[in-house]
Amino acid sequence: MEAARTTVSRIRERFRAAKVMTLLELSELLERSARTVHRWLEHWGAISSYNCNGRYYTLPEVPSFDEHGLWQWHEVGFSRYGNLTETVRALVKESDAGLTVAELGMLLGMDAQRFMTRLGAGPELSRFKCEGVFVYISGEPRRGRQQRAARESKEAVRTSLPSDAQSV
Repeated sequence: MEAARTTVSRIRERFRAAKVMTLLELSELLERSARTVHRWLEHWGAISSYNCNGRYYTLPEVPSFDEHGLWQWHEVGFSRYGNLTETVRALVKESDAGLTVAELGMLLGMDAQRFMTRLGAGPELSRFKCEGVFVYISGEPRRGRQQRAARESKEAVRTSLPSDAQSV
């Protein structure tokens, strides 16, 4: 029993040093099946990546999440909200004026166009067209109205300013 605890402790230390590992890497290190390692990851509260098909894991104490609840380790992204769907829903809901696909892509560090057409429908998110671009807002009516009003007033201010050429 003590040897097993020492092994798990050693693996957790290695995990913390590496920051991010795959299920296969952990399975080889622990010499256990992927299912057993997955159970340990669940027990440890490990977080899976929202990109790279959720292939990467990190321990909860490793990430330093930014103000949006996101953390990047090289090309791998993690979110305090969970998977990509939950992350997008949370980012949109918490935004002041909704988010466009381009804005989501900037936050997530990936091409958001591919998955937003799938996520855009449903009770969680809504969208409207503003200045020829879809803006995703909360599906909750009250919050959605606030976000829409904020976006429209933001666009009104932006379009009322003189262009660069007019300013010069």
